Amino acid sequence: MNAKNIKSIFRYSIMCLFVCFFFNGCTNVNLPIGSIPSSSNAPVTTIPTNNPTDTLLPTNEASNEPTINPTKSPMVTPTATNDTVTKPTLSPTLVPTKNPTTTPVTKVPTKVPTLAPSTKVPTKTPTITPTTKVPTKAPTKTPTKPPTKAPVKIPTINKVTSPGKTIFTNPDKTVTVDISNASDGYFSVKYSGSNSKVKTIVTKGDVSYTYDINTKNSYIYYPLQLGNGAYNIAIYENIGGKSYMQILNESFSAKIINENSPYLYPNQYVWFEQNSAITKLSANVCAGCESDVEKVSAIFKYVTSNISYDYNKAKTVTSGYLPNIDNILASKKGICFDYASVFAAMCRAQGLPCKLVTGYVPDDGDMAFHAWNLIYTKEKGYITVSFYIKPGYNTLDPTFYSTINDDKKAAAKFGDGSQYQVYKFY
Repeated sequence: MNAKNIKSIFRYSIMCLFVCFFFNGCTNVNLPIGSIPSSSNAPVTTIPTNNPTDTLLPTNEASNEPTINPTKSPMVTPTATNDTVTKPTLSPTLVPTKNPTTTPVTKVPTKVPTLAPSTKVPTKTPTITPTTKVPTKAPTKTPTKPPTKAPVKIPTINKVTSPGKTIFTNPDKTVTVDISNASDGYFSVKYSGSNSKVKTIVTKGDVSYTYDINTKNSYIYYPLQLGNGAYNIAIYENIGGKSYMQILNESFSAKIINENSPYLYPNQYVWFEQNSAITKLSANVCAGCESDVEKVSAIFKYVTSNISYDYNKAKTVTSGYLPNIDNILASKKGICFDYASVFAAMCRAQGLPCKLVTGYVPDDGDMAFHAWNLIYTKEKGYITVSFYIKPGYNTLDPTFYSTINDDKKAAAKFGDGSQYQVYKFY
């Protein structure tokens, strides 16, 4: 046997002694938690641990110290040789099993490791302030009132006044003529005598207007419709039959500031005052109108829709008749003179110059005495579907329109106003 073989036998013997010592001589040694080296073919048995460091703390006594896991012993792998080695087969009984301590082990849920605070500020849930709800009482029912409409503004009319500073009287002081307002296109007369038939005659050039003085002891207003220039005023009392005696005669010169003024003020034929029903009616009818054409249209439609022609009155009317606007509104009836007077009053209350015209119109091949209107506007437009007015004075006939149901036929009858023959206007 050579030295090489002796050395191999020696090495093998040492290794066998080591293995025997390791498996048989260490039965009382507490091995660290781990597994039998993977090089062994023996079955693996988990060894219970009594290591104090493996004892887990109860849940209610959690330590602030970090959890320490036991360190595993490094596995020792035998050095492999080329020699054939018979490895002993180990029985499970060779690994002594120590009776476990009867102290119960409390299993605590795995503690989530504490994280170092992050610099990111968590999003703060917005605080919602609760709304304090006042206990609802049973609602008290307030009587429902109809919606209140904005009050209609009543326009201030052009008011006539007397006496002024320039007056004429007769020797008996029974007649007073006031021409103080001639520049506004009107004058006034007051009679306080005893005669029941008294007339006023106004003359300019070769044109004269004759009026009845039908009221005593109060001023009656008349228009200066003949424009600027020299006027003559004469007052006559009846002395029997158709004979009259002059009791006053005066002349004066009129300089009217606005040529339309005579058709803006009230007068004997178109009488109304600030508190008259016609003034309030005009305001209501024109409420919401934004232009003069709209106002004319609204007034024309109202008059022709709300007043019916009075055929009985037309048969019995006498000379000297004067319209009473309040009575016409109350009865909703009238003749042509009434239609023209109501229409003119409503327009003048709105500041629209409007003439009351008397004259003649064709009627079944004849010429009939009639009354209608001339309305002034700076605007143009339709006041009905078929009636178109232009800037200036336009002919409107509320009487005929109210008796003709067809708008086109009414427009055709009136035409451009050329068939109307003017006699007087007021």
